[in-house]
Amino acid sequence: MKILMQQGAYFPWVGGAEIFMQKLAEYLVAKGNQVDVVTGLWSKPDIYTENWDKETEIINGVNVYRVKTLGAKYVDVLSCVWRMILKTLALDQVHNYDVIHSHIFPAMLCGAATKRNKKLLTTLQGGDIGEYKESNVLIRTLETPFIVWSLRKADLVHSVSTHIALSLIHI
Repeated sequence: MKILMQQGAYFPWVGGAEIFMQKLAEYLVAKGNQVDVVTGLWSKPDIYTENWDKETEIINGVNVYRVKTLGAKYVDVLSCVWRMILKTLALDQVHNYDVIHSHIFPAMLCGAATKRNKKLLTTLQGGDIGEYKESNVLIRTLETPFIVWSLRKADLVHSVSTHIALSLIHI
């Protein structure tokens, strides 16, 4: 099976969603699947690795494609989403993926925008649907319609906990 995964960050940028996605991608490769990842290329990784700024590399059998960001706080995320959408469409022209698996907001926007005739799986992990109390209320208000649209486009929404799944009722 050909699977394209989308996430705002991937190793050597490290967080809960990044580790989850990396382990899943490597597991799927070990089971004989082709797994490609489209992610952002941010200014500074969490873990220093040699050549951390490569736009394309293979990590433990996973093909990783990074798109550059602009380096400005909120514009960074928007530029990353737009470039991830373009990269996904270009890669799909070559590989004709069976499944697109988007991990958390804002990557779920990329999945919804590039779904076409593909199966779309979206994974939620908490902060992507307003679980963080320190979130800016204005930004959350602006994001919510896009989150709802993205979730409605998914063929399957996967949640890492019952609590997060139940919180979908409130968005």
